[in-house]
Amino acid sequence: MDFNFVLDENFLAYQILKRRMHDESKEMSEVKRQLSLNNLSGYKKLIGEEILDSFSNLISNNLDARKLIDELIMTDKFMNLYEDYKDLSKDTVAIKILIGEIKEDAELTEIKDHLWDKYQDAYRSILSIGSSHISNLFLDEDVKDIIQDFEEMEIFKKMYRETEKYLDDVKRSWKENKDMINSFLKRVLRIDFTINPTVYITHPNANAGYSFEENKIAWGHFRGVDDLNYNLTYLVHEGLHCLLPYASSATEEECDIVHSIIELISDYELYSLLRGESSFKEGHTDILEYKKFIYPYWLRYIGLNANQISKRLREDGINIEALDDGECEDLSMMNIHQFIKFCMEKYKVSVLSADKIIK
Repeated sequence: MDFNFVLDENFLAYQILKRRMHDESKEMSEVKRQLSLNNLSGYKKLIGEEILDSFSNLISNNLDARKLIDELIMTDKFMNLYEDYKDLSKDTVAIKILIGEIKEDAELTEIKDHLWDKYQDAYRSILSIGSSHISNLFLDEDVKDIIQDFEEMEIFKKMYRETEKYLDDVKRSWKENKDMINSFLKRVLRIDFTINPTVYITHPNANAGYSFEENKIAWGHFRGVDDLNYNLTYLVHEGLHCLLPYASSATEEECDIVHSIIELISDYELYSLLRGESSFKEGHTDILEYKKFIYPYWLRYIGLNANQISKRLREDGINIEALDDGECEDLSMMNIHQFIKFCMEKYKVSVLSADKIIK
């Protein structure tokens, strides 16, 4: 695995204007306000108010898509979230929630899982349209104008210089650790992982970390300024999303299992290795239960015996039983694709068994 690092002025400007920055200054907030007054259409498109243009056809002609959005809007959770987005329409906020542009907690994840189960085809159509939104955005004349205006300001030039320094630190850290990390990935993946995603570096205060389109990553996080290992961990995390994409037919449950395994590889195993202490509780809290279910199998997959697994569980403060030496003994012979399939099947069996007990 390797990365092609890019500092693109337009993408950087887009990330700064679109996101609420970590520790955002009054000056930056005022700049955004002035830009919005000067080019309201461009600003609305940037922050997502006019994201509905991309979805209007679907919402008008697909009854289930309309029902899906309406059902989300009617929840108490949505109304609580909407308090922070009252400058946008309810449909816009609902779409942003569904395509993952608004941070979620366990309660919102549960609501989205329910809606996925109930309106899977419509939900899948919304996700498909959402994935192409960023590329189309940069072709819009209003958006191009507001980005150009911002790039000519001294505050942007200052943030660009800060991002350049951050990029230099990230590139140097990756170069110094790349061989060790790839050796680690070779041990745990056991498949060809020759991949070279393009990483669009953003200002660290943008707190951006996601993969998009094909083999593209947006990255910049304030925690990575002082902790360079944090950058390495989450670059690998997003690289693994590129390497192990969700199947187009995958259920929400199957996506969560893949995501949990990616977190065990990068956020846990790699980050623990880099910083010399357990980081099991790093990552998304909404998939923690999946991680706990998979974890004993994961430890067997990486070659630990029952005693070693028990020791690791105690060190990580996780109250689950280790597997017997005779259970799942072939896991250490699997590759990552086989292990993902194994975990999906195991989880389905556990859910069915739990349903029978309840009945």
